[in-house]
This record gives sequence, structure tokens and C-alpha cells, in this order.
Amino acid sequence: MNKKRIWALMLLFVFVIGLGAPAALAGDTEEEKEIRIHDAAGLRQLSVDCALDGYSDGLTVILEANIDLGGEGFCSIPVFNGTFEGNDHTITGLKTAGDGSYQGFFRYLLKDAVVRDLKLAGTVTPANGKECVGGLAGSNSGLIENCSFTGTVSGVNRVGGIAGENIGRILDCSFAGDVNGKRFTGGIAGYSEGLIKDCENTGSINTTVSESVLRLEDITGVNTAPIELLNAEDENVVSDSGGVVGFSKGIVQNCVNRGKVGYQHFGYNVGGIAGRQSGYLTECKNYGEILGRKDVAGIVGQMEPYLELVDSANLAEEIALLNDYMNAASNDLAQMSAELDDARSEMDAGNGNLNNELGLEGTISPAGEAGDSSGSINDNSNGSISRPDSHITDEDMDNIRDTADDKADIEIPKEVTADRVNATSDDLYSTASGIDRMYGILGDTSGNLAYDLTNANNQFSRVLTLMSNALNNGANMNIFDDVSEELTEEDVEGRVSRSENYGSVSADSNVGGIAGSMGIEYEFDVEDQLVETVGANGIISNTYDAKCISSSNVNLGSVLAKKDRVGGVVGSSEMGVILSCEGYGNVESTEGGYVGGIAGYSGTSVRSCYAMCDLSGENYVGGIVGYGKEVTDCASMIDAANTSANLGAIAGWADMATEGAVDGNIFVHDWLGAVDGISYLNRAMPVTYEELISREDVPEGFHKLRVRFLVDGEIIKELLCDYGGKIAASQIPDVPQREGCSGRWSAFEAENLRFNQVIEAIYTLNQSTLATVQTREGSPLSLALVEGDFEEGVSLSIAPYEGESPVVENGRTLEQWTLRLENLPGDVEPVYQVRYYAPGTTEKRGEILIYRLGEEGWKQIDATKLGSYRSFSAEGEKIVFAAVEVVHPVPNTWYIAGAAGGALLLIGLAAGFIYTGKKKKARAAAKTAAEAE
Repeated sequence: MNKKRIWALMLLFVFVIGLGAPAALAGDTEEEKEIRIHDAAGLRQLSVDCALDGYSDGLTVILEANIDLGGEGFCSIPVFNGTFEGNDHTITGLKTAGDGSYQGFFRYLLKDAVVRDLKLAGTVTPANGKECVGGLAGSNSGLIENCSFTGTVSGVNRVGGIAGENIGRILDCSFAGDVNGKRFTGGIAGYSEGLIKDCENTGSINTTVSESVLRLEDITGVNTAPIELLNAEDENVVSDSGGVVGFSKGIVQNCVNRGKVGYQHFGYNVGGIAGRQSGYLTECKNYGEILGRKDVAGIVGQMEPYLELVDSANLAEEIALLNDYMNAASNDLAQMSAELDDARSEMDAGNGNLNNELGLEGTISPAGEAGDSSGSINDNSNGSISRPDSHITDEDMDNIRDTADDKADIEIPKEVTADRVNATSDDLYSTASGIDRMYGILGDTSGNLAYDLTNANNQFSRVLTLMSNALNNGANMNIFDDVSEELTEEDVEGRVSRSENYGSVSADSNVGGIAGSMGIEYEFDVEDQLVETVGANGIISNTYDAKCISSSNVNLGSVLAKKDRVGGVVGSSEMGVILSCEGYGNVESTEGGYVGGIAGYSGTSVRSCYAMCDLSGENYVGGIVGYGKEVTDCASMIDAANTSANLGAIAGWADMATEGAVDGNIFVHDWLGAVDGISYLNRAMPVTYEELISREDVPEGFHKLRVRFLVDGEIIKELLCDYGGKIAASQIPDVPQREGCSGRWSAFEAENLRFNQVIEAIYTLNQSTLATVQTREGSPLSLALVEGDFEEGVSLSIAPYEGESPVVENGRTLEQWTLRLENLPGDVEPVYQVRYYAPGTTEKRGEILIYRLGEEGWKQIDATKLGSYRSFSAEGEKIVFAAVEVVHPVPNTWYIAGAAGGALLLIGLAAGFIYTGKKKKARAAAKTAAEAE
């Protein structure tokens, strides 16, 4: 190698190093912490770079254009902790390439991550793992703001349209498409312990069922009894599905769901906003249709209480506490026994001296020893016994003797001296003092004894329960103290408030307009089954304060159950309190009971609630609760049907035996009683409508009756009417047309309205063929058929036409008819095909033609022969037609023969001329040939 080439290479090396050094140094400056991306290659490079967990710390990514990833596999951005500015640009064609868990456009968004103003479209459907799957992020601990995802997101657990799990904040985001999962599935997030606010879902959540989860043999029509696999302990169960979030322990505020959630007769804990929640949910609205099997509602499928641990102890500590209570009770008994013995000795001494003074025998005996009940002591005194201030003298005794003799003619023996009287008085005081002391001992000590014995008994039950739980392979025993009644508006944990449902809700049991059920979810936990309890220290007892409140919620959607426990607000309430809620949607159970305008079944408190709806169920049907324990200050205006037992304007059954449990309730109804048909003064009593609406606390919803016209669960028109008013015909909307169907409104009251009404469009498949009742003699076939598209109720009639018949050359009218379509809807001009069973011809050469009478008279129409029928097109409500037999005349035989002979003659002459001509030509040709020779 020559020197020039060596120097050239050295200069090139120095030049490259010089270029690289500034770039490397610039990496530590703020300017280099910003990346601008304008194509797919830039996104893919970002994914590669973010595989290093600290790479994105402090990084700002700015999207500068819409990007199409082309549906090619995109490796999710592994870890992001910077700021991603979408600038309202859209990334389309997203298809994640990675399998496993924590999948999305981002896998993990850390606590300092901010993603805003980004739109995504595509699919996130990992083949394996499938835990924590989201359209935008598998897991979010940061902030996602003003973002959207359109497409399909599928997984198993913690699956969401925006994030699989949310520990951070999701604000002003939306989802459209389909989300599918088994546990914790939501339109925005599958599982959330953070904040979800101002978000909207229009997508479908778990609206399909895979074969691996549900087999056809498990469902027979609408009979759901055979579905044994669908319980909360089955590993294949679909549960906790929500329009916004599957399961929330955090805050959900001001969110809206417009999408369908759930599958008919399948799935647990299904809600328009949250499938299950134990945090704080407020100011949310649902408009979507909600379906499921159990614990299903327009807002929250399962309202779990917020649990706050207040005490925890193991079995050894619990037994030690039991021992303390028993020792205290034993000490109480020992102290009482000793003191009672002293008091009894004092009583016996005084009694013995008194007996000696009076010449009597015997001692005071405890109850039972005397052989009867005379040993019992009742304290009827108003105070304790006190010793006399001084003794009497002999002079006093003489005065007493003289007075007794003069006033009462009583002689007191001389042996009754002052000393003896004084001694007797002392003995009486000693005996009374002993009795008084005994009362004091019983009063002071028995209270402590009763308290300690009660504590010991309760603790003994707790120890037995804990030991029984341990023997059944459970390591923990949880005790829940419901403190919901004690909470104020400031206590938000475990609360669902100020939310509204407009969508229809349908499930099998525990179905509500706001919440399907309120209570603790007891479900299978594999890990707990694997705990091996060794020793008393391993068996734990926990005590929690439980908070569960449904307050100021309103339901306007219809609620339908197949079985038991269905309510306008809550289907089943085992814990918590239902406060200031309103129910206006119809509530129905088709095969069960426990139906209520507010709660179907309530084992807790329902206060200051209002129901104005139609109810239907077999038994335990009530305007406020179907079955309830505490119902206070509520009001109802309900109509009920199909109830065989336990029907009431307030409750089908309520605890009327406990004072204060049912109090201050009113209702408006012409004939129905309050509780199981009986009303109670001041506790549950009827009032007039005017009295009801005059109360200040009655909501605006009661001041007007609502008449809603529904098509497929959606309100197309709502009328507000006065109580006792009517609906004008002009106010009733037309039933929307549906191809191939006829529609009508369900039956409703148009006058003297006294309850809300929901009027639904009923569609039936149109009739394709109508037939007359008349048949041709000797045949079962109808005289006429028409084929077309006819609404329900339209019929066909045929009658002879008495007017003039068509005049046809060589024709004779056999019969003529008026064919009419009856009960056609107004302004309908039907078009159809007529099949007419025509009579047979009477002449051998006759033909049946069809004529129709129109404005210009009779006119032949085209008719095709189809077997015994003639088929032709027609239109209008009525047609007149006739069957005309036309006979073709027989031709004259001699004329035909003459014509045939003439033709033969002409043919013969023509043949002769042709032959003669050929012969002349032949002779001429021969002559010419001869001359040439």
C-alpha cells in the first residue's frame, strides 16, 4: 500500500470520528431527548430502543403524521416512561406481533408516562398468555389522555379497549369495536385501581361466546337450568364485564357506555359501566343493552363493599381472648358468691334473734329450698332501709301501752318491755340490711357477669367458626361489620352515586337497573385451597368495616329477569344501604318472584326512594321492595300484573314486627294495599296523587307521567302527560317500517292515565301467501291465491261479480269474480301475483282466457297456466276479472280439399314446364355440336 492511500484512510477515519463525537455528546442534552416520528420505520425503531427500561425516561416523542402499519406484525413498545404526543394523528393497521401477557401498542406505561391525543386502529389479539391486554397499553401506571382505539382486543384476564389494567389515570378516552375476555373485561380498562374519567365506550363487550366456553348442549332454547358449568368457581366462566371497566377498585367518574355488553343467559357480574366495583363510581350513564346470567345491571353488575381492616388475630390469640372472658366471668361469680354468703350470714343472725324474741323458729331459705316459689324476693321499696335514730324508753313504752288500750282496745302484755322492742327493732334492721346488701350485690355484680358471659359466648362461637373453617381447608375467617348506615356524603368508598341507566337489562337472576347485587363476592381461589394449616398461629381471623352505598341513582330502562330477584335499582341487596334512588323503568320476572320497583330482595335498608313503574312477577312483588326488612320514607306509584301472592304497593313482604323497620312510606293506588295487600297508618299508607306531589322531597319525575314508545329497546318518542290525562291520536308515532315484517304497537291505555307506560313495537313476519276460503267443487284447493308481502291481519276474499260480462268474439263468460284484500293498512297500494283456479273448458276446441275490468272496460291480460291455476299480476285493494271460454271454429273440409287439389295441379304444371324447357335445351346443344363437326 502506497503512502498516499494510507494518508487518505487516516484522514477518513479522523473525519468519521469527528462526526460521531458531537452526536454522542449531544445525547446528554435536552434537545436530544425529543424524537419526531413520521413513518412506520420510526415507530418500529422506537419499539426496539424502548426495550431498555430507562431509555424513555424524560423522553418526548412527537408524532408528526398519520401512519399506516399495514397490518404487519408490530412489536409492542416494551416500556415507556416519557411523553408521547399524538397530535391527533392516527396510527392504523396495528397488529401486535408479540404473544404472551401485557400486550398493546405499549406493553407497560410507567408512572411518569404521558400519552395524549393519539388515535389507534387495529387488532391486539395475542395467541398465548393473554393477561393484561389493551388496545393502547397492557398496563398503565401513568396518564392516558384524549386517546382512542378502534378495532378488536382479545385476551383472557384484564382485557380493555384502552388498557388491560389501570393503576394510573385514563382521561377523556374512547373505544369502538369489540373486546373479548373471560375475567375483568371492559371497554376502557379490564381492571382498575386508578382513575377513569370522562371516557366513552361505543364498542361491544363480550357479546359472543366461544365453543370452548359454552357448548350447544349446555343451553336448550331459553331453558338455562342445564348450565351447570356456569358458576363463579368454574375456570371457564365469563365474569366481570363492563362497558367501561371490568372490575374497579378505584374511581370511575362521568363515563358513558353506548355499546352492548354481555350475552343472553351467560356471564356473571355484567354492568353497563362496571362489571364489579368496590371503589367510587359516580355521574355515569349507560345507554347500551346489557345481558347476562346473574348479577347483571345497567350500571354495576356486582357492588362489592369497600373493606377496611380494623382487626386481625390468629386462632391462638382468639383462644387466649376467650380464656380472658371466661376468667372474668368466673371472677364475677366468685366475688358474687363470697359477698352473698356474708349477706346471708347477716340475714340469718338477725332472723335468728328475731325468732327468739318472738318465740318463732326457722331461717331465711333461698328460692326452691322451701318447696315452692316463696323463696323469691321482689324489691318493691322506693329506697334502702335505714336504722332508727334512737331507741324507745320505758316511759315511751307506757305511753304506747295506754294509747293502744284507749284507742284500739288492745292490751300489750307487760313482758313486752322497751328493751325487748328495741332488741327486736335491731334484729329487724339487721335482717333488712342483709336483704338490702344482697340486692346491692346482685345489682353491681350481675351486670358485669352478664357482660362477661356474653363476651365469652360470642368469642366461643368465633373460635368454633374459625376452627371449622380451618378443618375445611380455609386458612382465614373474615368478619364483616356493615357500617354503611353510619356514612355521610363525604364517605365515597364503596359508593355508586348520581348515575343513570337508560338501556334495557336482561338476565336470569339478580338483575337491576343500577346494580345487580350488593354484597361480597365469594368466589373460588385456587391458592387458598393449597394452603396447609400448621398450628393455631396459621389460622387467621380478620375483622373489616364494610361500606356499600347506592345513592341518588336513577333507572329509566326496562329490567327483565327469567328467575328471582329483579329490581328497578338493585336486584338483590345483602349488604349496604339504598338511599334516595329512583326507578321509572318497567320491572319483570317471567318465571320467578322477588320483584321490586327499587329492590327485588333487600336484607338491608332502603330509605327515601321513589318508584313509578309497571311490575310483573309470580310472588313477592312490591312497589319499593319485593322482600325487604327496612323500608323508610319511600313513595310509589306502580301498576302490577301476573302476581299470585305477596303483592303490595310498598312491599310484597316487609318486617312489620320490628318497630321502625317500616315507617313513613306512602303510595298512590286505587285498590292495592301497602304490604302484602295491607296498609298501615303512618307506616305504609295510601295518599292521593295531589298529596304526593305536594311534598317538597318528591322528585320531578313524579309530576308527569311518561309514555315511551320503544323499538328494539330504544326510545323513539316519549310523551309527558298529566295524571288522569290522555294521549291524542296525533301524538302516537308510526311504527318504523321493517322489510319483510309488519309492525304494530303493543296494547296501551290512551285515556285516564294513572301510571307510566312503555309501549313497544311488535314486528311479525309478513305473510307471503293469502288464500280464499272458497274451493272448487270436488277439490281441496282454494279458488284463488295471492302471493306478495302482506302485513299481519290482511286477508283475502272473493265474491261473484254481478255486472256486465266481457264481450268476446266466439267467447262465453264462464264466471266472473271480485277479488278483495281485506284489512290493508292505510295508503298501501299492494302489488301481488294472483293464482286463479279456473274452471275446465266445455268445448273440445275451447280455450280459457282471463279478462280484467278496468277504467276502459274489459281487457284480456296475460295469464300463465300453472297446473290447475292461471297466474297473472295485479295491484290494488280490489280487482274484477272473468274467465272467458273462447271456442275456435272448425275449418270447411271441401274447401281444404279443393285448395289442396289446386295446389297439386299447379305443382304438376310447373314440373311439366321445367321438363319441357330442359328437353329443348338438350336438343339445341346437340344440334350445335353436330354442326361444328
